[in-house]
Amino acid sequence: MESDSAKGLGGIIDRHKPFLQELRHILYLIRRSPLSLLGITLFSVFLLLATLAPYIMPYDPFKINLSGAFQRPNIEHLFGTDEMGRDILSRILWGCRISLQVGVTVVLISLCIGTILGGIAGYVGGAVEEIIMRFTDLVLAFPSLVLAMALSAALGPGLNNAIFAISITWWPWYARLIRGQVLSIREAGFVEAARCVGASDFRILFRHIIPNSLGPIIVNASMDFGWAILMTSSLGFLGIGAQPPEPEWGAMINAGRLYFMDKPWIATFPGLAILFVVLASNLIGDGLGEILNPRLRRR
Repeated sequence: MESDSAKGLGGIIDRHKPFLQELRHILYLIRRSPLSLLGITLFSVFLLLATLAPYIMPYDPFKINLSGAFQRPNIEHLFGTDEMGRDILSRILWGCRISLQVGVTVVLISLCIGTILGGIAGYVGGAVEEIIMRFTDLVLAFPSLVLAMALSAALGPGLNNAIFAISITWWPWYARLIRGQVLSIREAGFVEAARCVGASDFRILFRHIIPNSLGPIIVNASMDFGWAILMTSSLGFLGIGAQPPEPEWGAMINAGRLYFMDKPWIATFPGLAILFVVLASNLIGDGLGEILNPRLRRR
């Protein structure tokens, strides 16, 4: 019985040996890159803080205490208090949840729209490709932040409207990236083999071509995660994104800018939170780009 169990376990290991070797190689490449490790560590800290925020916040982030307004950082309030007497550390921790949710939502929406339109354009070609790509060029003709500001202002201030506005301005980048990947893969041998066995165009595109184009998409998405948070914070700072008393980092900086000269802690700590989460996103993106690039991996 033990012999049969050992053989069965050995067979499982043998079947998954290529995957395990690839995983070990990826972990080795990550360990060799100090900046990638720094990015993963920073992002893990923010993810942990966002997950545990309801349990580790020292105070209610929405509770107003005018008698305790404008307290400098001290033992009771490590990051001080704002103009309403709310604990800034608690608001940053709650804002961490908001920012990470915003980053994931914007990237997923943009990726879904861009994948569908870019994949169809690259695979079908002809007039369909021209229509989709000219519309993509039309959206890209406007600076992303300016277009997001216009859409957010037209829809009305609010976090959900800001997320929608940023997603609408961001999908063309994915459409162009995925179209280029599809054009380079659609005549490959495995695609021809799928056509020969009668696979539908939908299955060929979404089951064979796009999964083999995920490398650049993953790298782009990981870096866009930080930029989505930065753009959302920019809209919040301009007053057309998240609205008070929502503890969104950009809105917190906007509230603290009026007091920055003599009470700098109100805007400084949310600004540092944005800095570190965007830095973590970019470092992870650079690391993934190196790991998923065969030429760099061989070096």
